[in-house]
Amino acid sequence: MEKPKNYYVLKETEPPSKKPLYIAIAVAVVLCFVGLILIVVGGVLTSKARKECPTEVSPSSKAPMVKPSTCEYSDEAKRVGLDKFLLKVKTTYYKMNPNNAVYDPDSTPTTIREDFSPYDAHPEAIRKRTDAARALYEEAQALDEKADSAKMKPREIKAIAQVKHYLQSNFGAPYDENYYAGDWMLGPNKFCWQPICGVGGDLRAHFTYKEWGVRPKTKKDLTFVVEHLKKLNDSLMQYIENVKYGVKAGFVRSVEDCQDGLYSIKRAYLKVSQQGPRGVLNESYTQEMLDPKWLADLPEDVSNAWEKEHKESVKTYIHEALVEYVGKPLDSLLKYLEFEHSQYCVPSNISSGLATLPLSYIYKNGTNTGIPATGKLPNGDPLDGKKAYEMILPYFTTSMEMTPNKVYNLGKTMLNKLYPRAVQIAKELTGQQDENQAVVAFKKRLEQQSMFFNEEKIPENESNKDAFEKCTSMEQAKIYCPKRYKAMLTWFDYVNSRFSAQDKMSNRGEQTKSTPNCPVKLVANFNPGTGSQSYRSSNRDCTKNAQYRLPFYLKDMGPRYNAISVGAHEARPGHHTQVQGFTELFGDSCEGVISWLNGASYYTAFTEGWALYAENPLIAEETDTYKNNPLQLYGMLKWQIWRALRLMMDTGLHYKGMKRWEALKLFADYAWDKTDKAVKDVTRYQSDPGQATAYMIGQLRIWQVRNDTKDTIEKGKKRFSEKDFHYQVLSQGSSPLSYLERHLSKYADCVVKPGLGGCEYIIANPSSADTPTKDAASKRPAKPFQPRPYHEHHE
Repeated sequence: MEKPKNYYVLKETEPPSKKPLYIAIAVAVVLCFVGLILIVVGGVLTSKARKECPTEVSPSSKAPMVKPSTCEYSDEAKRVGLDKFLLKVKTTYYKMNPNNAVYDPDSTPTTIREDFSPYDAHPEAIRKRTDAARALYEEAQALDEKADSAKMKPREIKAIAQVKHYLQSNFGAPYDENYYAGDWMLGPNKFCWQPICGVGGDLRAHFTYKEWGVRPKTKKDLTFVVEHLKKLNDSLMQYIENVKYGVKAGFVRSVEDCQDGLYSIKRAYLKVSQQGPRGVLNESYTQEMLDPKWLADLPEDVSNAWEKEHKESVKTYIHEALVEYVGKPLDSLLKYLEFEHSQYCVPSNISSGLATLPLSYIYKNGTNTGIPATGKLPNGDPLDGKKAYEMILPYFTTSMEMTPNKVYNLGKTMLNKLYPRAVQIAKELTGQQDENQAVVAFKKRLEQQSMFFNEEKIPENESNKDAFEKCTSMEQAKIYCPKRYKAMLTWFDYVNSRFSAQDKMSNRGEQTKSTPNCPVKLVANFNPGTGSQSYRSSNRDCTKNAQYRLPFYLKDMGPRYNAISVGAHEARPGHHTQVQGFTELFGDSCEGVISWLNGASYYTAFTEGWALYAENPLIAEETDTYKNNPLQLYGMLKWQIWRALRLMMDTGLHYKGMKRWEALKLFADYAWDKTDKAVKDVTRYQSDPGQATAYMIGQLRIWQVRNDTKDTIEKGKKRFSEKDFHYQVLSQGSSPLSYLERHLSKYADCVVKPGLGGCEYIIANPSSADTPTKDAASKRPAKPFQPRPYHEHHE
């Protein structure tokens, strides 16, 4: 693959396996590495009975070193007040977001009860949160400027980079939490990556019979619960008002975007969407409140007095309160979005993204009403869709340098490098030397039914609204969507067989320190708007399997020819290796506020960048996976082209004024794809601005960092170990790309000169705590796992 130039300079270097110096070691290591990383799925995969891999030891690790205390703050960190500032950030976050009180690692049952309040969707509350984050960001900038990083520990340097990104993106929230961007009035997006989609989870986490939960023990406690349910009712109804305000302001989504947002929020509140207000009593997030154990500590005399006063039992009263203050407003919200707000969503030829917002006029049912839109925020500030995009984009690129125009141009550059390779494969597989004839013939082959997992076209009754309502699990699908069900099982089997075959060809070694234990399970994703495969990690203890999710509602299920590449992206050596591996093996165990920040922050460019880097070059260029398999090779190349097009589409839709039809034409012209996968993906880019830019930006930056690291080490007359490099990358988990580059630069210096100051922290596990710290952590009261939208990673 020709290496990109300019901002992401990937220096011309030969793969390590081709260097004479590496032949003896690299063959064994690559085979072992492939064995570790290509064991993707097998219904549920395990990591047992592995043979030992030959281990490379970098020169730096041979130097005798005393493992330092990584958890204590350095003198420099104390001098600039890093510890106090990070504590201030954490305190302010929970003060501004009391709906997350239970997730504060320092909270107690008493403080949770005192601090908890449901999510507040009022515009003024959103503005306060935004202003608080902005003020702290200025403080973070000043702290960074006065800090001498040479005197600080790696986790402290990383924490500064993390907290700046966290605050720049409104406490790590790219959507709906920046008052001045105005996207909080657009309604739910395709990924439902917004606080409104998590209010059910907030209830479950706080009103629970578990040891940390708010459990009624007195009449005052019962009143507390009901009053907080009323607050949630107020917030949900306010959210409807926010969306109505967006209509008046000319800040609305396109028709397709509105529909997919509706699909997603209905999946978040599935039982209410299916059964109406009383469906809330069947939602997973209310089950602990309805369990007798939740009221077990309520004295009988209190219960009797309550029943006498309210003419119904406590149990019945709580049931009806949930219906009245949660079920009814949720039902109102879903119905408003589906039957009223949908009338004001505009055709994509009017607006396809933020670039053309705010609209000058209000539209209804696709027609200009002639009523001028206000184009203003409630405080009178003007709305500007392009500026909103500029505010959102850095969350996903982790870089203020990557402007929308730079991102667009990078995509164009990479497309020009990748597309000729696809044409060459088309010529080879069709035997046509004329480019146009070869492309036309190859497109026809790609569209054949044999390329997909359904042997025949899926019937309409398994693809309509009725099917969407009935087929929400494999059990239901077997009854109501049998053709899709059969095709999905075929897809599962195919993925399993492809990777089982690769497993047999590889030398499976003993688990290394960067390989997770938790199994991966294949499951179906029943969101009708989803066209992408995805991955969900588990927790550190693997209390449930990680998931590799396949979209159930594609018109044609597949295709077959991308199975290896997408599997590498979603599972091993992609998301499962990086995300689950970090969770199990590298999570910061030092406790304290840096550990909290490490868990509260997320960097899409790192995570998706690693997954795309796993596709190429790890699998595509550094193994023989695609040898004698040109169709799967094309599948890999197609998804590289796809990610380059994403850079152009995302910035085009939200900054340059590109229309939906133009984005679809790019897919048709360069990815040779007119399937509903392309259609659904364009809707995805319209709906979640910025997210699609992270993949190739992250991939190229990691690739660049590897080449720079290799150059530094070899110029220092030392041997570059690709395995050690990947260990260093994976050990940093999800971090800003600027920090990753800095960390690997220091690592390279330490390989060349192991005695340099600070190298003891690079060689040691940077997050490894001492025994007293681990003992103290083990005695902390249990806390729920905080669900976050970005725990699902899409290809």
